[in-house]
Amino acid sequence: MATMAKSIELDDINVRILRALQQDARISLSQLAEQAGLSASPCSVRLRRLEKLGYITGYVARVDERRFGEFITVFAEVTLIDQQDKTYKAFEKRVASIPEILECHSVSGDTDYILKICIDGMHNYQRLTEMLLEEMGYVRSFKSSVSMSTIKSNFQPAIEQLEKAISKQA
Repeated sequence: MATMAKSIELDDINVRILRALQQDARISLSQLAEQAGLSASPCSVRLRRLEKLGYITGYVARVDERRFGEFITVFAEVTLIDQQDKTYKAFEKRVASIPEILECHSVSGDTDYILKICIDGMHNYQRLTEMLLEEMGYVRSFKSSVSMSTIKSNFQPAIEQLEKAISKQA
């Protein structure tokens, strides 16, 4: 992920570029320029600048994992045995190395972390949790909930939320 050395003014044109890319990251440059109200060359310059400064951190293809097998999505609440920095770092390092763990969020409250796990079947999930609990002697509790269905899934904040944040900065 790029770090922002400086920021740029996010005007209406930049917001239109971001909105169009959120809706379709494979949009052609000419279509993007048309939606932004620019010609291709200035649109390309703005796009490269948004990428360089870290406003755009990457592009992804959404894959339907159900097409590959009996994948399940599990949300797990993890509480560690203590609040020591070395415990947190060890846990985070191990979690980062497990590809089935899609997201790991450090949270406030009684739980230290919430994990989003996508794995092929309950048997493999059981093996993963056993490995985590045995291998990681610093997990106090591990509570999980299996997703029955996905009602809404979005990778990032809606551009409308970002526009509100931009207008507050002005």
